[in-house]
Amino acid sequence: MRIVRAVIIFIVVLALAAGAWQMFGRRSARGAELVVSWRGKSSGSMTLPATLAWCPVTRVGVLEAMSGDSGVALLLYERDSLTGGPHAMISPDVSGAAPKPAASLVMRWLRASPDSGLAGFRSESGTARIQFAGGKASGDVNARMRSVVGIDSSVVQATFSGVPVMTTAKGCT
Repeated sequence: MRIVRAVIIFIVVLALAAGAWQMFGRRSARGAELVVSWRGKSSGSMTLPATLAWCPVTRVGVLEAMSGDSGVALLLYERDSLTGGPHAMISPDVSGAAPKPAASLVMRWLRASPDSGLAGFRSESGTARIQFAGGKASGDVNARMRSVVGIDSSVVQATFSGVPVMTTAKGCT
């Protein structure tokens, strides 16, 4: 049941990310990118354009970086407003009960042969370090990830810089 819930959360976040990217990302994310690499059963890296949407209603920031079927979403769970500094990396399953600030990471990528298909992972532990300056976010992420299906694990490292922070409102869907 928890795996199904995590997959649903992952799909919803990526769908929202795709919509936000179509509406806002192409204009505001020029030069803003996330560079991510992972190692485990499979290894790889991607450089993706990124945006960060802050929702003051839910007190969640979503840093999204996507291209085609591959993407990364870093969710920042805050007390009141976006804060710089370290954020403990947690599983998305426990985000409601975790002390704030905290973060979750979800990602998927298209695996190459022989196991071709989409690989989806979600954070279990690690740290995200965030800095804000001039309406933009920069930082790095180190996370231990678990497959949303199966038992595979992966270690993910990511950096991002110059990512514009967009404030959303009216329920922040």
